[in-house]
Amino acid sequence: MRVEIFSKFVQISIARQDEALPKILKYATKYFQNQHHLSSSILILDDGERFKKNYLINWTYHLAMQKHLIDDNNMALETLLKASYLPIRIKIVSPNSLLECVNISFRMLGANRAVLILDRPNHVAKRYISALLSQIVISSDLTHIYLDSSKVDFWHFLMQIIGNKIIHNVKLEFDYDSFKMNGFGKKSFKSSYLTQSEIKLKNAYTTLGCKNTDSFFDIKSKYFELIKEYHPDKVYGKEKSIVQFYNLKFIEIKEAFDIIKLSFENV
Repeated sequence: MRVEIFSKFVQISIARQDEALPKILKYATKYFQNQHHLSSSILILDDGERFKKNYLINWTYHLAMQKHLIDDNNMALETLLKASYLPIRIKIVSPNSLLECVNISFRMLGANRAVLILDRPNHVAKRYISALLSQIVISSDLTHIYLDSSKVDFWHFLMQIIGNKIIHNVKLEFDYDSFKMNGFGKKSFKSSYLTQSEIKLKNAYTTLGCKNTDSFFDIKSKYFELIKEYHPDKVYGKEKSIVQFYNLKFIEIKEAFDIIKLSFENV
C-alpha cells in the first residue's frame, strides 16, 4: 500500500489481495456521497468532507507504515493531510505493480572510500541503506552513497544490507559480483603510483582495519578477532548468498594477514 500526492488528487494505491482493501472500500462507500466507481479505482470528490478524508488518509498512511518515511515531502503525513482538499483516488493494483526494483552495486574508491551505486534514484532504498550504514556513511546524492572504508567495522556494517529484500514496496537487488570484485577479489584497488606488491600490502592493511604503523602483535590480534567474527560456521544453514559472502571474507582476511606477515619477515 502507498499514499502519495499527485497534481490533481491524493492517491491510495493498494493491492487487490491486500486484506485491508474490503475495509477501505466499505468506508469509502459508506461515508462519501460523491464517489465514482471506475474499473480499478474509486474517485472521491467530496470537497466538504475533509474530516472524513483526513481520517481515510491517516488510516491508510499508517497501514502502509509510511510513518518511517516522513522526510519524503511527497509522502509525509502532514503534507498529505494538507492536500486532503483534493479528490482522493483509491487505485486497486496487482501486487507487482507496487514494487519498484532497485539494483545496488559496490565499488572501492581507493583505500579509504567506497560507494554504493543505485541504478535509479529511490528515496526508500537510499534512506533504508543510509540508516543501517549511518556510522560509515560520508555523503550521498540521488544514486550514490559514499562510505568510509577505513572504519574498523566497515565490512561488518556493510554486511547488514546484503541480501535481496523488499522494503516498503521497493525490492532491493544486490550485484554480488561487484561486491566480490571490489571488496573480496584481487581487483579492489589500483593506483598508478604503486607497484602491484604495494597495492596488495595496502589492501591487506585496509582489509584488517590496521595501519602500516601498527605492531605485528596488534595486527595479529586484529586478525584473530576478524577470523572469529567472519568464520563461515557462524552462518551455517543461512541463505546461500550470505554463506558465500562469509566464505569470501574469511579467505580475504587470511590472505591479507599472510601478505602482511610476509612483509614483516622480509624486513
